[in-house]
Amino acid sequence: MARAKPGGVGAKGSALMKLFHPSEPLRARFSDQFNNKGRLANCTIVRKLSGRASRRGHETHLYHVAHDDFPGQEFAVTKHSFKVETACTNPEDIFEDERPPAAPAASLSQEDPNLNLRESRSNAEPSVLVPTGRGLSASEVAELRDQGIEVDDDNEPLPENVGADSLPSPEGTWADLRQCRRNMAGGRFDKGKWLHHPWSQVSQYSEFKLFEMTFPMSYIRDVVIPVTNAHLTSETNIKEFVVWLGCVFFMSCYQGIGDRRLWWSLQPISLTEGAPYRLGVYMSRKRWEDICTALRYTLRPAPDFVDKFHPIRELQDAFNEHYKNEYCRGWWNCLDESMSVWYNKFCPGFMCVPRKPHPFGNEYHTICDGELDGPSNPILWHAEIQEGKDRPVQLGPKKYDEKGKTVGLMCRMVEPIKSSGKCVTMDSGFNVSMGIVDMERVQGVYGQALIKKRGRYWPKGVPGDAIDDYFKDKAIGHSETLKFDFDGHPFFIHCTKEEKYVTKFMTTFGCLNDVEGHFAYRTLTDGGRVSWLYKEPNSRHNRAKHWVDDVNNRRHSPIDLADAWQTKWWPNRQFTFFLSVAEVNAVNSRARSRGVEGEAGLDFRRKLAVQMMENNIDDNLIHRSPVRDEHDDDDDDDDDDDDDDDDDDDDDDDDDAT
Repeated sequence: MARAKPGGVGAKGSALMKLFHPSEPLRARFSDQFNNKGRLANCTIVRKLSGRASRRGHETHLYHVAHDDFPGQEFAVTKHSFKVETACTNPEDIFEDERPPAAPAASLSQEDPNLNLRESRSNAEPSVLVPTGRGLSASEVAELRDQGIEVDDDNEPLPENVGADSLPSPEGTWADLRQCRRNMAGGRFDKGKWLHHPWSQVSQYSEFKLFEMTFPMSYIRDVVIPVTNAHLTSETNIKEFVVWLGCVFFMSCYQGIGDRRLWWSLQPISLTEGAPYRLGVYMSRKRWEDICTALRYTLRPAPDFVDKFHPIRELQDAFNEHYKNEYCRGWWNCLDESMSVWYNKFCPGFMCVPRKPHPFGNEYHTICDGELDGPSNPILWHAEIQEGKDRPVQLGPKKYDEKGKTVGLMCRMVEPIKSSGKCVTMDSGFNVSMGIVDMERVQGVYGQALIKKRGRYWPKGVPGDAIDDYFKDKAIGHSETLKFDFDGHPFFIHCTKEEKYVTKFMTTFGCLNDVEGHFAYRTLTDGGRVSWLYKEPNSRHNRAKHWVDDVNNRRHSPIDLADAWQTKWWPNRQFTFFLSVAEVNAVNSRARSRGVEGEAGLDFRRKLAVQMMENNIDDNLIHRSPVRDEHDDDDDDDDDDDDDDDDDDDDDDDDDAT
């Protein structure tokens, strides 16, 4: 709706109290009005923050306002939520973009509403409070929900478990289980491997060769380059695009360079300011920015309905298909979440995951395999973005969602290893009994999940309180398995007594054999110490539960690839997500082939970037050696003949060099 009065410095108006940020001062002072949709009136606009990306790809703005009751305090509120009631007294104080245009004029930005976002050299302005050095408080989480932001909080019951306390407890028996159903069925313990790249060769690959192995380069050639060329006046090719990409990786090796144009500065390199190198020798700044502006990620025709994820669906599919065809996953895997950082809440699928170090942005469900003995070096082989309420209804529910959202997600994530008899361990975000059963019954994959009481509900089929009562008098470190049938399928709950709680895993396989050399050490509240050998379910979960987080930590630190490629166009950030995953997989593939810990990320990235910028790859993704001149051999012979004269000509050589 068009506003009757434009905003500007000095204009006054009002908005709902709960839509201001920070809202805590208002909640404390006007508690009754705050909770009853009260408005804060007589707010004076001080300034406006512009350029954030809205859900529809248009620009939106934040007003910063002051109020007489809160001297020295500024509040932020979206322009859309603020009602201007008293216009500026001076027309020149009206914000320029809110002044009536003299005459409508067609422009490229009107033809392409995302052009300004693609051309931007900075990130979208944050529209949420980003805490520094701490997690989100309960009141902050509640405020995010009030704003309509989806929050993935591990303290709330999963939808499949709501109402579980009203169900009868299953009839089961306790046992010291020593035989595993999976082992008895001939389950294998194969380690992960690349199908077309033996580990002996991987250990000798260059950084760029490793990246070509871990990223779907054919997608770049067959999709990204053709669709990008449609928006370029001078077409690019795979060789030049890899140079462009190498510039991105190289810039992300350094922090503190706010303006990326400094990498192409004509000023001399300085020790105190600017960029430490110049990239103009590989690609001009104009060409780099032209490709950046023209960049697209899909050749698929846009649907006749709004699908905010359409620009990146082909990218995600290409990544997953690449690993399905190129990588054979190991027998033990970990399913967890990864975040693509984005601080503007108007992007598709924006979520808050309070338990994550980077809680805002897009949540991907991801799955890794790794090594249980020695360095783990996990490789992330499947990812699915969480669409939430932004998923178009025209697409219908996702595959298996008729079983429940969590159950459907669990079945989809393991579909690439269907009928393999491989195993997946998960945290309490997946402790749904039917999901564990259907992973084996539908997909032929064994799953185990850590059990946690979320809210007032234990998972369906888990008599959590009865288990705690059974272990009340057991010794610390004591383990037993509760066996019963769930929905007609064998079901186990492996339990171990801790001092203040009982660790529980729901699963359809496993046994309580000790894992030699893997001890649990505990310091008790009375100062005493106790230790015991972990059982197989605990040991394998504890070794693997951080695999996805290990990949995430390598992506984000010490320098996130997205920090250098600052952008306001949301699809670019998803591209950097998959690029950074492939980079980490490349590092860990080399380390796994050598049986060592992965090398420092920046050391690998710097070499990768230089090799990209100096690449000689052709359209068939084959590296071509430089053409050798037919006279080179003769020249080499001449050089050998002249070696004896080199010492006599030292003075002349020095003069020539000068």
